[in-house]
Amino acid sequence: MLVNMSKVEQGVKGIIVRDKNFLVLKQVVDGNTFFSLPGGRIESDNQETELKREIKEETGLEVEVKEFVGEWSFSRSNGSVTRLETYKCVPLSEKISHEDTEKYEDIKEVLWLSREEFLEGGYTDNKSLIEVIKKVEI
Repeated sequence: MLVNMSKVEQGVKGIIVRDKNFLVLKQVVDGNTFFSLPGGRIESDNQETELKREIKEETGLEVEVKEFVGEWSFSRSNGSVTRLETYKCVPLSEKISHEDTEKYEDIKEVLWLSREEFLEGGYTDNKSLIEVIKKVEI
């Protein structure tokens, strides 16, 4: 499949690690349920600042960004591609608040999953995301 490079969007995602688990968001968009890492499109060149902002908006968590762990991508039905640089993060607090985000982010649930639960539970079929999850130290 040819990709129109003018339709490539950049984003950042965080693998927030706590107690050998990581945080996964359950979202429902247009009646479709999917599971994702917190993060989103970037609006500036400072990826760490953008990632912290997105995580705070989606989960209420303040995080420390530890290290870059990989890049993955997905295609949309309109032909655009989103490339996501992904970073390992640790939470600086315990309190998660996603209730306010249900209105605009369609977040229905926040899950803490082990790598095995995520990989064996059918949470995604995105091969590039699976490879990033496999290699990050959790």
